[in-house]
Amino acid sequence: CALGRSEPFEVSLAEYAVLVCTLAWGARWLRPPRGAAAPSARWRRALLPPALFLTAAVITLPFTDHLKEAIRELRTVVAEPALFYVLATTTWRSVAEVWRALFALSGLGIGMALFSLYHYWVIGVVENTGGVKRILAIYHSPNHLALALGRLIPVALCQLLFGAVVRRSVG
Repeated sequence: CALGRSEPFEVSLAEYAVLVCTLAWGARWLRPPRGAAAPSARWRRALLPPALFLTAAVITLPFTDHLKEAIRELRTVVAEPALFYVLATTTWRSVAEVWRALFALSGLGIGMALFSLYHYWVIGVVENTGGVKRILAIYHSPNHLALALGRLIPVALCQLLFGAVVRRSVG
């Protein structure tokens, strides 16, 4: 089965971010800062779950009827999230660092929402569909904005609802 390409290779901004972070992570791993410890057993344990998941996904590839689509899904749904998991679990060394990353993610969501509302009310950059004005902001589709915020809102709500409980139990 040939995997001929008739369309350009598409990579999202999030995929670029994961790949650039992977390059930085790899450079740091190849040349660790002075006084940094060698990879620990914790690091090796972090590799096992995504490696098993990725292996299972690759084993199923010969059984697909649509190999080209299956390889794309393998990349976007399995390989890149597994790579992000490895980056996160081997980079963040404490609960405080995880909380900082979650606060940054929540801040990103709040910033996107405020910027989108500014575009809607002040600039008027909207998509008018059937008489309904829909926010576009930095995306070319209101659906893309909704997908991004739909993933960020639960993180922010969990921080708001459970953040105090977790901080008290941790330290």
